[in-house]
Amino acid sequence: MPKIFLIDRVGHLAAMFVLLATVMVSIPGEIAHGQLPRILGGVETEDYPSVGVVGSRQRGGFCTGTLISSTHVLTAAHCAEVIGSATSGTFEVGGSIYETTDVIIHPDYDSEGLDADLAILVLSQSVPNIQPSSIARSEPFVDELLTIVGFGATGTPSDGSDGSFGTKRFGLTTIDEVSAFLVTWVFDDPAEMNTAPGDSGGPGFLTRDGQLVIASVTSGGTEQDASLGDVAFNTRVDAFADWIDMTVLLSEPMTDDPAEEPTTDDEPEQVDGCPTPSELYEHGPFALLRWLLELLWGFLSQWLDDTATVDQDSDTDESDTDQQTDQQMGESLVDESGESVTDPSGVLDGVEVAEEPPQQVLTANRGRDRQTRRNAGMSNRRRRGSVRPGR
Repeated sequence: MPKIFLIDRVGHLAAMFVLLATVMVSIPGEIAHGQLPRILGGVETEDYPSVGVVGSRQRGGFCTGTLISSTHVLTAAHCAEVIGSATSGTFEVGGSIYETTDVIIHPDYDSEGLDADLAILVLSQSVPNIQPSSIARSEPFVDELLTIVGFGATGTPSDGSDGSFGTKRFGLTTIDEVSAFLVTWVFDDPAEMNTAPGDSGGPGFLTRDGQLVIASVTSGGTEQDASLGDVAFNTRVDAFADWIDMTVLLSEPMTDDPAEEPTTDDEPEQVDGCPTPSELYEHGPFALLRWLLELLWGFLSQWLDDTATVDQDSDTDESDTDQQTDQQMGESLVDESGESVTDPSGVLDGVEVAEEPPQQVLTANRGRDRQTRRNAGMSNRRRRGSVRPGR
């Protein structure tokens, strides 16, 4: 795959090389061409437990990645491209293989120049008993000592990589250049170490406040076999920290997982599906905020439902009351014989009723009865409306 490598030496664009070299990703079946993974001159290690092998069910392992939460793996976008579908990815760590439910590539990723060469794998279940690594929040500096870790090829500076893959190794190298999105170094000293094919997606650790943090992710270099003279480059993590945080937050599963480590006596168990504070913090700095917002929304939705129910019941009671009022007034205005009329509401005060036949009086009073009922009903509704919320 063609690769454009940008190098910034004096604070501006110094050079652009268009190289007919492959991206440093190992793919089974292409070992003979040297297109395989990398730490050249590295030392085998059992340390760095959060670092594992990225692969797919179809191809097996071919890249490196780092656990950044119990269900998320940070790797290179050009590795994620090889995985294929969101559910075909795998991550091997701690002696177990975990499948993916999603593969999220940075939206600004460019396969030509390897810009924004970052991706996050979402695992189908939590990884127990392994502490995820934290990402860097501050920029790296020239001459800082970078610890590179990966499962890629080893070899010698003069001969380059030997095409092997699958053994975790680490090495140390000094940062030569820092640009807006990359850290680079020149492999010009046989005493130094270098990344090689297969280390792609692996971490470059720096020490911050006494803790190793992921400062960069291995992207590639100018020499296919990573031999002496190679200019290697990693993607800076701090430059994309906001995207990493948001991606982890929005893709964070909030349900219990049987594969998670059991809680201890010092930590209360989950009640009604609510996670403990430590479990929320483990999933990222915004997981607790998300959980609180979801809880608040649940309470608000319940309150709105209850309010709607109360309003409906109140309207029903008001309608029943109006009907009872109309019925009582009709009974009081006309007696059983139909010959005499009472005026309990006072609306007929001062009005002389003509001596008419009982049937005519009854008819005349029916007109007043309807007006009286309307007046009484409206007054009744105003009195109730003055004390009902929201009316």
